[in-house]
Formats: sequence, structure tokens, C-alpha cells
Amino acid sequence: MSFFQSAKNLVFAPPDWVDTNLKPGHTSQSVIYGKTDWLLDYFPIRFVKGPNVVWFLIAAIFYVLFPYENDFEKAAVLDVSWIRQRAGINVILVNLYYLFWHTTLYVWHWSKRKFNLDSGGPSKSRLIHNIWYTNLGILQWTLWEVLFVHCYATKKIGYVSDAQVLTSPMEAVKLSFWILFVPFYRHLHFYFAHRFIHFRVLYKYVHSLHHRNTDVEPYSGMAMHPVEHLYYIGCAGLSLWIHASPFVLLWNGIHLLLSPAASHSGWEDHSMSSQHHFIHHAKFECNYGSAGGFPMDKWCGTFREKLGKMSQSYKGQYKDDGSAEKEVGSVRIETKYLDGNISLAAIFPEKLDQVIYNIFNLFPLMVLLEAVNRMLLSKESLESNSLDHLGITIVGIIVSVGPIALAYLLGIVFPDKKHFLWPFHKDSKLILSLHVLIGVLIVVVPIFYFVVSFLSKEGSQNIPYNYLYG
Repeated sequence: MSFFQSAKNLVFAPPDWVDTNLKPGHTSQSVIYGKTDWLLDYFPIRFVKGPNVVWFLIAAIFYVLFPYENDFEKAAVLDVSWIRQRAGINVILVNLYYLFWHTTLYVWHWSKRKFNLDSGGPSKSRLIHNIWYTNLGILQWTLWEVLFVHCYATKKIGYVSDAQVLTSPMEAVKLSFWILFVPFYRHLHFYFAHRFIHFRVLYKYVHSLHHRNTDVEPYSGMAMHPVEHLYYIGCAGLSLWIHASPFVLLWNGIHLLLSPAASHSGWEDHSMSSQHHFIHHAKFECNYGSAGGFPMDKWCGTFREKLGKMSQSYKGQYKDDGSAEKEVGSVRIETKYLDGNISLAAIFPEKLDQVIYNIFNLFPLMVLLEAVNRMLLSKESLESNSLDHLGITIVGIIVSVGPIALAYLLGIVFPDKKHFLWPFHKDSKLILSLHVLIGVLIVVVPIFYFVVSFLSKEGSQNIPYNYLYG
């Protein structure tokens, strides 16, 4: 057997815990999810055996070929040609990765066990829809990436240089720690951020776009509303609080951009498959976290172990009596979210309140870009800017809180039958308050402080890095 065939058989095979005598998605994940050794998922021995090592190698190669430090001079003045270059290489890298999964699964059919057996794959219109929003996400990541690198280049945020990592054993050890910590933080951030945008107030105008895909495919992973991209990419805010190599930022970004492809593949039999997340798209009100690492869904009672009507593990307030479900091929999914035949017209909103929401969410972007422009045109160029502390704070609030406040206001003007905190409105006040608080801290606060860090002067105590490290 050739090396290629061996590698193919290794990657495109069901996970060990899957019972292939059952229909795809019907093996209970309880046998592996939330085991007492879950913390070991973040240690090197499992890191190198799982998908993290693939994304890490891609990030490492990417960093060697296009190191941030080589571009600091251009980043300091936000050189347009450099920004275009970063956008171009990001678009090419991410699309090549997603095309790999789309081609191997839906063109070459290297996997054989599709969760929804009666669905052959995405229509052309659905694929174009998902590619469009995926690339909007790539471009938004590029925006935050170049602003972050600008902060490094202008010493607004300190960092450990590549030379220091290569010459100091201690710095190399610290970098190794942060490399292992990124997946740990990603899992924690994803659960609380994902649950946060499932509150009706945000789901209606933001996250519902992602859930247009009930029968998921690779490009559906990053098919999100730009506001969801904002809060999802906010996970990179980790680099605001740590003194580390800029590689940690890139590693976090690559993890954010690439990991959704295979987890939204729609197939059971490959090494990066996620039955856990497919069930979330089929059932909607469960499995907000990731299959590996933190068993947050088990701890919070939102874990569903398999497809099918009844769950032995779900403890949420949502009552699954089957009345709101319908069989679609081999999968029972919510009828309200049943329509998977996404047309190209779906790129444009149909309802007036969604039109208003989308238009007014251009305002935070324009405010941020105007603040950037004023900073670049100020007399002292990048050494200072014309915004005072209050102005910077207002811009930070508009960008980070504005989309949530607008959704809440539109929910009042254009009410529907659901509570604005649905489907969690029946949770205890303590649990509900904790999730709202953690959601704000992990989703909104990093965006606010990143905007503040970028717009503030070098050395300002408004920048978290300076407050922490002096």
C-alpha cells in the first residue's frame, strides 16, 4: 500500500468510538465526552495526535514564510500595499484549506458515512452563499490582524521577539506554553461566546445566518454574519493580556479560521469530524461547545449525545417532545430551521428590521475607520492622535457594544413571540446571570480593549498590556 493510500485511510476513517453498525450520528458520544482525563487534551501527547497539530504546522509554516517582524515598518504606518498582501495571502490560505475538505468529501467522496444520508451535498447557490460569508470573515480577521501588528510595531503592545525566542530557553518554554494554551482558551471562549449569541436578542439578527445551514458543509463553518465574525475573532484578544511572541496571535487566528471547516464537514468518518457540532445544527439548543477538552456542555446540562428523538443527557429547559421536528433524510431537525435550500438572494436580508440592523452596523465600522484616519492625519502622525480618552472610550463602546444594543432596540420595535433571552429565559437567575456576565467578559470586553489599545498613545495606562506589565 502506498504512503498516500495509507495516509488517506488514516484520515478518512471513523473515530474509534463510532459503532459503524449504527446510522451515522447515532453512536452515543457519552463514551468519550467529559471523561475525567479531558484536561490531557491540552498536553503535548494528545496535541500531536489531534487536529491541533495540523493547524499548528500550517501556522508555523505561514509564520516562517510571512513573519510579522519583517513587516513592522509597513505596519507602523498601515501601508496599504502591505494590508492588501496580508488580505491576499489569508484569502488564499483559508480557501485552499476549505477547498481541500470540500473536494475530498463532496467531489472525490473519500468519506462514506454522511450524517444526513439522503443529502448529496450543498447546492451551488448554498455554496456561493457560504463562500461569500466565509471570505467576509477572512477579510475581517485581516483587519484585526493588521491593527494588532500595528500595535506591536509601534510598541503600544509589547512582545517577545523572534530572536529572543531563538536565543533564550526560557522564552522558548514560555512560547510552548502559550501554544498549548491557545486551544484551551479557544474551547473556553467558544462555549461562552457561542451560547451568548444564542440569546434571542442576538440570534435573531446575527447567529441565525449561520444556522441557515442545517445540513452543514465545510464552508458553512465560517458562514457567519459580520457581527458574529467580530465576536468570534475576539478570541484573539488573548494577545492583549500576555507578553509573548506575535506568533501566538497568528496561531490563534489560524485556529479560528481553519478549525470550522472539518467540524462542519457533514461527515462522520474522518479524523476531524464533529458529531457533537452536527447535532447542534440539527437540534439547535444543545452542544454549544467543542467535542474535545472542556466538557462545558456536560457541566451545563446542554449536552446531547447522539441524533434521535430522546436524549439521556440533555438537562436544559428546552423540551424535546418531537412536535417541532421533522425527518429530513436520516436526520431529525427543527422544522423552524429546516429550509436548507439557500438561494443567492439570501445574501440580502428580506425583513425590514434585518435591513435596518445591517445598515446601522456599518456605523461602528465607519467610526473605527474615521478614528484610524484621524490618527494617521494628526500632526504628530502615529505618535499621538486627536482623540482624547473619552473619545477613545466612546469608539470602543460603539464597536464592542453597539451591535448588541442595536439588536435589543430593534427587538423592542419589531417584537416577536419569543423572550429576548430565549431559549435560556427559564434558567435560574443565578445561572442566567453567570452566563451573561461571562459572555460579556469573554466576548465584548476584549473587543473594547483592543480598540482602546489601538487608538491610545504608546505607554498609555488605558492599554491593558501597559497596565499589567508597566
